[in-house]
Amino acid sequence: MTTYTTTLNAIREVLMTEKLHFDDLTQITAPFGLLDDDTQARLKAWPHGWECFDKRGWKVWEPYWAFTATYRAKPAPLTQDTVPWEQIPKWAKAAARDADGMAYVFAETPVVGGTGWGSSKERARIDNCHAGYQRGTCHWKDSLQFRPEGV
Repeated sequence: MTTYTTTLNAIREVLMTEKLHFDDLTQITAPFGLLDDDTQARLKAWPHGWECFDKRGWKVWEPYWAFTATYRAKPAPLTQDTVPWEQIPKWAKAAARDADGMAYVFAETPVVGGTGWGSSKERARIDNCHAGYQRGTCHWKDSLQFRPEGV
């Protein structure tokens, strides 16, 4: 057996046993062939698209799942909070979430401050009392929304 064949066989043995697991699919930094079965399956099923690394950096790419290519999941799009406007009193015209995660409805358009939203008129907290409220993934400073017309 040649040194090349011995080295190649040693590499194959490592590749067959030392698979890598990534909980966060957007943080993958290893070739697809080095990922464990769970990570590979979750990456293939990722609904928001993929990026592939080449000599110019990360590029949006439709993967062909090559053993030597490095893929990662594109981050999921940011979402707005879900406000159950049909359950919210009619006086409430706007809603927003503070940096601490507490969400409120406001009688007028609130103003963003250091770590939250404020208004000189009435406000009420909604994240702890409305089952229909769901926190989104957007930054709290981007959480301001207004009551849809007719609701």
